[in-house]
Amino acid sequence: MLSDYLKGGINVLVDEMPPQDLERVLAESHRVIIKRGDGFITLLPQEGATFDDVMISKRMVEAVAAGFSVDDALMLEDRDYLMDQVNILDYADKGKPSRMNQLRGLIIGENGKAKRNIEELTETKISVKSSMIYIIGRFENVEAARTAIDMLLAGRQHSTVYKWLQSWRAERQRSKFINEIDEEGYLR
Repeated sequence: MLSDYLKGGINVLVDEMPPQDLERVLAESHRVIIKRGDGFITLLPQEGATFDDVMISKRMVEAVAAGFSVDDALMLEDRDYLMDQVNILDYADKGKPSRMNQLRGLIIGENGKAKRNIEELTETKISVKSSMIYIIGRFENVEAARTAIDMLLAGRQHSTVYKWLQSWRAERQRSKFINEIDEEGYLR
């Protein structure tokens, strides 16, 4: 049962969201009607919608508004996935837009190589939009991607960040393997 608060709908800010993406999110949304406003949309729960239905739809709309494809946003239907964000302005002088562009370029890399490497090593999806960097993935993967992004924004070399990510990934794979061994030393 939804509270009266949610029955009135939830507004989600969306600067630029292509109509075809909105239609696709609407088709995938969980018992929620989407009404478009000027710069925002309102999620209205339908009969039988749960709090989780509304929040999943909200997360999906926010992801598409952040620049992710609808397919990437659909990952947020899984409760193990989340979207995090890093504000580039936290690392740039507010009076120097050129510095913000440099920092954005560090994350994207030449022809998107740095962004692609972080995505592949952490099994996440990354979107760089305006002064924000958005990350979608499983919690520990998002945490690693965020650490890598923080390292780059703080001035670390790409090679240093990639080495850290490779060691993080190797440790993660080692932990998964150890967890698959039972008390007698056999794989489960």
